[in-house]
Amino acid sequence: MTPVIDVWNLDVVDSLEPVFSLGSETSKKKKRKGTESGHEGHSDAVLDLSWNRNIRTVLASASADDTVILWDMSERKAVTCLTGHTDKVQTLHWHPFEAQTLLSGSFDKSVVLYDCRDPKESRRSWKFSGEVERVVWNHFSPNNFLASTDDGFVYCLDARTEKPLFTLKAHNGEVTGLELSSQIKGCLVTSSSDKHVKIWDILGNKPSLIHSRDMKMGVVFCAACCPDAPFTYTFGGQKGGLRTWDVSSISAVNAAFGSRERLQMTAPWSSPAAMAASCNVTDFAMES
Repeated sequence: MTPVIDVWNLDVVDSLEPVFSLGSETSKKKKRKGTESGHEGHSDAVLDLSWNRNIRTVLASASADDTVILWDMSERKAVTCLTGHTDKVQTLHWHPFEAQTLLSGSFDKSVVLYDCRDPKESRRSWKFSGEVERVVWNHFSPNNFLASTDDGFVYCLDARTEKPLFTLKAHNGEVTGLELSSQIKGCLVTSSSDKHVKIWDILGNKPSLIHSRDMKMGVVFCAACCPDAPFTYTFGGQKGGLRTWDVSSISAVNAAFGSRERLQMTAPWSSPAAMAASCNVTDFAMES
């Protein structure tokens, strides 16, 4: 794994090289701390990326060097280094509607919520029962986010409060994939090192299992939902590479979600989550 981020142009067929790269191999030798601008990049492997859909030139990267870096894509350089964690940062997610709000999750068993206008002073954090595998904002309830851990739990939290809205023992291994349907409210899909993919109905913060399947892919590393087809998911596994599954082919899924209204968000709106992010540094602990 590498600290370098390659950016490719998908409109170019059979491209041999990236359009440009962020960071460099030489930065491996420089372990940096602080939030000053002007960094060259990460000093260890990049573990996750999140693109800011509200400010299209901003990219966030999470790394095994314990930091999150914000990149200016137009200038092709790092502008801010976030140091809210004490161990490897392996997941992060920009808020879908608030350009300044960023979540990150780490091996240190914490999730940090940053207001990137003042990330050193304006942040809050929560502690969990295990290493944080995935974080994701609920685009249907913009104050809420979900986090999964390596001990099989999924937590749903309101960014303004301390205690989780629900705690779910989802799998027998680490929950490596955590993906809400792009259009169907309450439809959550999880994947795990226990080789299973599970479909949940979390409407009303009362999670219920709809369907479980052994994907025959070995460990399932990740899951993603198609933005245009709300029941179409893609999974990456230990065996067989990538696999796409239309979960609406399952009768139980149709019974649970088939008549549910499809919702499409076409424009950002303001929510109180940014107010939560702009508070002073706060720490919360979660128990399983």
